[in-house]
Amino acid sequence: MTRAAGDPFLQHVATPYQRVLHVLGVPIHFAANRRWLLRLAEQAYAGLPAADPPAAPAYIRLLANDDLAPQTLPEPPMPRFYGEGDVFAATMSPADAGVWSLTTGRGMVTVSPAMARFPHHIRCELIELVAYQLTSHRLGAVGLHAACVAKGDFALILFGASGAGKSTLAFALMMAGWDLIAEDGVFVLPEHNFAVRGVPNFVHLLEDASILFGCRFDEDKVIVRRSGRRKLEIDVRTIAPHTRIQAPLGTLIFVDGARERSRPCLRRIGNDLARRLLARGQPYASRHMAWPAVREALLSRPAYRLCRGRDVRDAVALLERLAC
Repeated sequence: MTRAAGDPFLQHVATPYQRVLHVLGVPIHFAANRRWLLRLAEQAYAGLPAADPPAAPAYIRLLANDDLAPQTLPEPPMPRFYGEGDVFAATMSPADAGVWSLTTGRGMVTVSPAMARFPHHIRCELIELVAYQLTSHRLGAVGLHAACVAKGDFALILFGASGAGKSTLAFALMMAGWDLIAEDGVFVLPEHNFAVRGVPNFVHLLEDASILFGCRFDEDKVIVRRSGRRKLEIDVRTIAPHTRIQAPLGTLIFVDGARERSRPCLRRIGNDLARRLLARGQPYASRHMAWPAVREALLSRPAYRLCRGRDVRDAVALLERLAC
């Protein structure tokens, strides 16, 4: 796409590739000027269900542009964030950005040929960022750094620092018959009795964990995190196609990945310790205006500290007892 003289803000670019996808149950109308860009949104959200009652829709335009030559980005730049009032932006280069307005429920992602070489970063750091921001605002939701699984009306919310093993544990519980609600991002809805919602699309496992579950560490399915860690991206929709996106507020499990033992250990903790662990692990959520209500709702639930042990299946056996 070459910029037209009469359209300096790319407001009139034709977007023939369109699809409605559901994120946290909210419909998003995606419109793209290139098929490959819409395909990235479909990779993230195709097959996920709508919520009942339905929420007001959001709109995101996905635009490929010609503002940077392919050779000018040897690696994907770190995004930088800006905001004023209800308008926010994440910029990765002069030509690669996501912009969104919370009030209007509209956003735009622009991608240069230089950035097109990094589809995972486009999807995760631009498209998914804008989608989550718009939909969580629509729902009045508070986002938590946590995983969530559910069995019937019983749910577990798994907290822990990056690398503590939340994803491995959530996937192991899913393989044991639990419903995966979210791998790494849970959204609490104060206006819906503090229910939790997520996007059960992918689980990301380190190579040793993927071997445990018999998953091949195929290079075409490996993603590289900003930390340099290589992880296998597993599309759980191919394993459990009848996805569930919501569960009641559940029992809190704080996963202690730094204190591994030969056997797992699960012990009940009090409100004071749970409050300190939430404060330490949720710096972003704590800035949300609804955080005090969400925090107290979380602290009303039973809380446990889990040292996983060497075999994650032993930890699953311990957690299964909580659902009995």
